[in-house]
Amino acid sequence: MKYVIYIPLIFFTLISNELFANNLISKKEKIFFSAELDWIPYSFYKDNLPKGYIIDYIKLLGEKENFEPIFINDTWDNNLKRFKEKRLDVLSAIGYSKKREEFILFTNVLNKQKLSLVTHQDSYELINLDDLKGHTIGQLKDWMTTTLIKKEYPNIKIKEYSDLKNIFEDIKNRKIDATIQNELVSKYYVNSNYLNSLKILTNINLKNYNHNSYFGVQKNNIKLQQILNRGMQKITDEELVALEKKWINLSNKLILTKEEQEFIKNKIIKVAFTDNWAPISFKENNKAYGLGFDFWEYIINKTGIKVQYHMQNKFYKSLEEIKNKTKDVIVTTGKTKDRGEYSIFSDTYYKVPIGIATLKDQNYIPSITQLKGKKIAVGENYTAHKLLKENYPYLEFVFVSNIKEGLEFLSSNKAFALIDSMPVLAYNIKKYSFNNIKISGDANIDFNLQIMIRDDYKILQSIINKTLNSMSLKEKEDIYNRWTNLEFIKPFDYQLLIKIFVPIVFILLIILYKNRQLSNYKNKLENTQQELENSLNSFKTLLNFTVEGII
Repeated sequence: MKYVIYIPLIFFTLISNELFANNLISKKEKIFFSAELDWIPYSFYKDNLPKGYIIDYIKLLGEKENFEPIFINDTWDNNLKRFKEKRLDVLSAIGYSKKREEFILFTNVLNKQKLSLVTHQDSYELINLDDLKGHTIGQLKDWMTTTLIKKEYPNIKIKEYSDLKNIFEDIKNRKIDATIQNELVSKYYVNSNYLNSLKILTNINLKNYNHNSYFGVQKNNIKLQQILNRGMQKITDEELVALEKKWINLSNKLILTKEEQEFIKNKIIKVAFTDNWAPISFKENNKAYGLGFDFWEYIINKTGIKVQYHMQNKFYKSLEEIKNKTKDVIVTTGKTKDRGEYSIFSDTYYKVPIGIATLKDQNYIPSITQLKGKKIAVGENYTAHKLLKENYPYLEFVFVSNIKEGLEFLSSNKAFALIDSMPVLAYNIKKYSFNNIKISGDANIDFNLQIMIRDDYKILQSIINKTLNSMSLKEKEDIYNRWTNLEFIKPFDYQLLIKIFVPIVFILLIILYKNRQLSNYKNKLENTQQELENSLNSFKTLLNFTVEGII
């Protein structure tokens, strides 16, 4: 009965907490949030106003919970100092760490962030984190990523900055080598101001990096943490989509200079197009089709570039036309050392895995080194040929003019294997009904599918790269899926079968042996038991006989 007294007390406490929160809000209390100066498109200062995705998100929270947000636009380190001095209520869009938890209450997750590596346009040796060893990167002072890189990657030299613009400027001027930044932020800066001098490499994964971002509240202000969490739950999916359309798409906006616009207006681009490399590039009903052509179509539709197409079934002739400047671009190719001497290239728009095709009676080929001493059919001067020659100079090549001729060579035993891109092999084996051919392995080499441009058209390179960078992930995936969702059977890996089958057989033999031992042991026990019973019966008979004799 005594516990009944506590029920009204608990109820009163809960109501009081809710009233406290509502009372805070009913007064339209001002809450001070940190805001950045140049973290576009999330949080920045322009025309004497705070702007960006995070700013509009906080304004939405204010509407939901009836408070007035006040934004303090300053550098991160200055706002962090304010927060520690209790002159700021909330740190906006921050990462979590154990150390920060000592003085910050974290809200629910605000959003997720991807990181990218930004380097100089002419830097080819810096591709991933391992390549940064011994190099200098520029990072924002006291930011989570900066602290994490210092801890997890001590071999990377770090120069700290207060603003992003100076970081990108120093990479451009080769004062530092690279930076690791939010992917959308990097896209905005490079697309807007540095497309001819910087490039972006995505999918950088730092050790122990938490991709989530949060609002950070003063440690003693649990009520404000609850208010922000409640407001975040009230924001609808439709409102989030509207914010993304307004701000996230800003990173993908195509911004062309006056010089670029004049080039588009006054030039007709002569395109050398390979017509026999399906599904990347081919001709049907006298019209160009393929994955590469769809990317090119996107570029010309987005920019208004005027073009003339020149179909060519001999790829080496297209290369000669670029070299002689009688043609301006080849849409579907990749960069090699010799081509770099007379042409420039766009950013990569598709990574093409190189596959190995053989007759069906051949086993799975786990490594291209197994083709040493065997004849390999390959397109003459194709990118696959160039890459293989650079990486495996000892291979013996048989040159073919196109994929169909290569399949015919393979089918008639004029070559042991045919090497080309995996999608091209799969598509054409099926198209031409080569039922005696299969894909037997992966060359473990990818080549970057790029647009090849005559070397005096750097302005065209800039236009193309800007357009490719403006594409959304969905737009790219739609093209990929249209041409690469091809069904083909992966060759059976007999070596893998042996690795799995032999141990299983060995284990089964042991089990059978043990079962046999147990069976024999059981039989012996049964025999022994029978003998004991017989002995016991004999003893009983003898005992009875003896007793009777005595009686």
